[in-house]
Amino acid sequence: MTVAGLKDLIVLVADLDAEVGVKALLSRAAHLGFREIDFDVIRHVHRDNGVFQQAHELLRAQSRRYRYAIAICDHHGCGREELSRNEVEARVELNLRANGWGERAAAIVIEPELEAWIWGDWTAVVKCVGWTEGPAALKRWLRDRNFLRADQPKPIRPKEALHRALRQTNRRSSSALFADIAQTADSTSCIDEAFIKFRSTLQAWFAT
Repeated sequence: MTVAGLKDLIVLVADLDAEVGVKALLSRAAHLGFREIDFDVIRHVHRDNGVFQQAHELLRAQSRRYRYAIAICDHHGCGREELSRNEVEARVELNLRANGWGERAAAIVIEPELEAWIWGDWTAVVKCVGWTEGPAALKRWLRDRNFLRADQPKPIRPKEALHRALRQTNRRSSSALFADIAQTADSTSCIDEAFIKFRSTLQAWFAT
């Protein structure tokens, strides 16, 4: 949908995995609680650090073509890991506001990395990873290898945990995996703070 010739949303991400995952999420508007939108997702060639350092420069010219913008990167790899996730988001948003976007832009910084979003729905994860014994068995396997603590809902090192599980099932990590999980997972079960901000921002901008 467009308003006054503008597309609804442009999203800047750090890599192909994030690109396909975000596209899949944005295509599930009804599930995430916002109206159908017209969007584009682009990648920064310098990945997470590029998004942090240059999102405002890359998106400046797009402020007259899109109603809203979101910049997404991992905290791990952004180059300023000594800052908190919220501090990194605030710096990116400050630069976006000063470069044509005003209050029409948001930054989403995932702690520590994109794979944190994958573990929100364990049923979807075991299906896409090929863990036939089910979620409880995968959780035990990860706890035995110090990837998961009994009091935590997702692995401590989500990317490494995903790759280890995939090796165990003789599957490869791929962008298609991110798309599959994003298309099938129940987003209401994801309690990751960055994901909640992503979803609530979309709901506020594009109310049904």
